[in-house]
Amino acid sequence: MKTLKGFKLILILILMTDSFVFGQLNNVITGYVGNTFPDDRWVQNYAEELDVSSDGTMVTASIWDESGRCIAVWKDGNPATLLQQPDPNDGCWGWGTAGSAAAIDDNYVYAVNCRNNLNRWNRLSKYSFVDKTSMGDETDLVVGMTSSGGDIYLIKKSGIVQKRSISNLDTVQLTFTVPGGYEVAVDGDSNIWVLTTDKEVLKYNSSGLNTGIKIAAQTGWQPSGVNYDAYNGLLLVPDNGPRRQVIKFNTSGVQVGTFGDLGGISGGTPGIPGDLRFWNISGCDTDADGNIYVALNENAVSLRKFNSSGVKQWEVNGMFFTDVCSIDPASDGNAIYSVNEHFTYDYTYQQWSLVATTCDRINHPTDPRVPGYDESSALMRRVDGNLLMFTTNMYAGHLQVYRFDGEIAIHCQTFSELGWSCLPDKNGNIWYALGSIIRKIPLIGFNNGVPVFGPVEIVSQSLPAPIISIERLEYDADEDVMYIGGWTAANPSNGWGIIGSTLARYPNWSTGNRIASDTAIMPLCFSGYYPKAMSYL
Repeated sequence: MKTLKGFKLILILILMTDSFVFGQLNNVITGYVGNTFPDDRWVQNYAEELDVSSDGTMVTASIWDESGRCIAVWKDGNPATLLQQPDPNDGCWGWGTAGSAAAIDDNYVYAVNCRNNLNRWNRLSKYSFVDKTSMGDETDLVVGMTSSGGDIYLIKKSGIVQKRSISNLDTVQLTFTVPGGYEVAVDGDSNIWVLTTDKEVLKYNSSGLNTGIKIAAQTGWQPSGVNYDAYNGLLLVPDNGPRRQVIKFNTSGVQVGTFGDLGGISGGTPGIPGDLRFWNISGCDTDADGNIYVALNENAVSLRKFNSSGVKQWEVNGMFFTDVCSIDPASDGNAIYSVNEHFTYDYTYQQWSLVATTCDRINHPTDPRVPGYDESSALMRRVDGNLLMFTTNMYAGHLQVYRFDGEIAIHCQTFSELGWSCLPDKNGNIWYALGSIIRKIPLIGFNNGVPVFGPVEIVSQSLPAPIISIERLEYDADEDVMYIGGWTAANPSNGWGIIGSTLARYPNWSTGNRIASDTAIMPLCFSGYYPKAMSYL
């Protein structure tokens, strides 16, 4: 925190440390939003595949988790351990674990990493690492896997299906190829079911021969996996199309039921959460007692357990990866928005809750947030009673503009090539600098709630002294003050994407003043760099 003569309070967020902020603030109460746990039991960033053992221990696989929990093992709503593979030469994230295929049985956890090595951990000895077995050339990675009857069944990117005995993982006992295959399940009679890119699930017998039975592609559906429910003798296929349900089939390929509310998070009142209102379902499986486990994975992770009657038993959530949140200016700081979620925060009890998911990929498939984590920062503004959200990513340079229809944020416009300095003021006007020229894109009104922006205005064509390179602009419309973060001749650039070495204040900005009334040299964080972000309060 830095207070300058005549300055409003400036909050400086320092890359990799918050010691500077807290070192000069008194009576600070800290809290957190977005993850079920505030400690080392964090919910991982991704969960791309799910498998469950007979006793209800769940494993999920992912190619990335910022803190290394790529292969996550969960029991009774808590992570069992942080799995690691000790060979430093494997070079995969998460201590050699990162990959998209995992399986579990009563004795072991199995996961194929980015080097196509099948790693194994012993559940009976505190998940100690056992061994690794090469699954062949890493250009043909294993993309799906399950365990059944003392064997591991896996499928590679090329569609090659293999069966290997757990007692001898080096030896392939059965192999056949399913063009376009990418997920595999095994039923109670050792029949092998393969999900293909044609959105069909094909049935092969235990010798790898096509039986001619299949779950045919259905209009509009987007199957994401296949698992066998041994308790009910059924196949479970998550559908991420408009239904957003887990579809149940018998072993003759006939649909016999569904699990989850029709339409999921996009049905009913779009965006409102619920136990059975699913979003992107990455996996569904059952244990020996028929309890149902669901993994949701779309810009966030939610892991849920239901009993055999479909009543939720527990849920854990990890809502963020690289998100920056913002507060609705019309609230008292308790309405918090990330790029994809709306939260409320109870400051008395220091608890957060999810109000809504604001991205609806079913009804708004062209939303720029749909592809994934490109958008990572939300900036909320209230203009003439209209709630707006501006988003950008960790590399900045652009702004997406959203209005709201109920709880769903509706994309309105994209502004590109704005540079690092782009930011909307409280009135929705967008300020940015390219080279020495400072520009403004004015918000001139609304058309049925849709923001209307005017043409770009050139506000200043020369750099305000002492700044020689502008990195950030923050315009305080109430006080008519421009804050500029940037580099000076005395303190030139020492890093990329940060606010610069110097913060300068320019009062009476709208009347043409370009002389700084005050300047401050920014503090260096422990790694020797200047702050990454700033905001006035």
